[in-house]
Amino acid sequence: MILVYEYMANGTLVDYLYKNSRKGNGNDISIILLGRRGSRFVLVLPMICIGAAHGLDYLHKDTEKCVIHRDVKTTNILLDENWVAKISDFGLCKMVNTSHTRTHVSTYVKGTFGYFDPTYFLTRRLTKKLDVYAFGVVLFEVLCARPPVDTSVKEDQMSLVLWVQNCIKKRTLDHIIDFSLKGQISPNCLRVFAEVANKCYIIIQKKGLQ
Repeated sequence: MILVYEYMANGTLVDYLYKNSRKGNGNDISIILLGRRGSRFVLVLPMICIGAAHGLDYLHKDTEKCVIHRDVKTTNILLDENWVAKISDFGLCKMVNTSHTRTHVSTYVKGTFGYFDPTYFLTRRLTKKLDVYAFGVVLFEVLCARPPVDTSVKEDQMSLVLWVQNCIKKRTLDHIIDFSLKGQISPNCLRVFAEVANKCYIIIQKKGLQ
């Protein structure tokens, strides 16, 4: 059997998040985005994040069985020539029949460290919350321009999620937002962006999933 996939001309989301990004594909926007994100990054950033969210929503709600991806991360969000986000790599995905009262499956813990939530790690109960939590990590990764786990920084900053939560409690979140976004996106928009990401985190502490 031969699998044929759509060519994703602009690589992955992670290619544009950090200092050492890949080389561009020759078009103007790619060159501007190269390296430490340029001023026009805001033109595609909202579309990319919203597109990825729509992809997850489709997997969770619009298929015959709920598809739980289990490995949502920036390297698995691909970008086509129009910067439309596509979720890739379904090697770890699981399907849950949502037509019954059963809302989870028990399974071995799999995924990428830094992206799966503590509840899943402890209970091995696989639900849609796993993908939602991971997507929140992706949003914080975009917002702060750093990986989910960074061993090169202070111990209390190694975990992106815990670092962000600490800053939210101290009302100092503005201090860790990537400087390339400040001045390009209004403070109110950045606040809403952070609130959405944070809701993906706190959803694991609740029984319902909105």
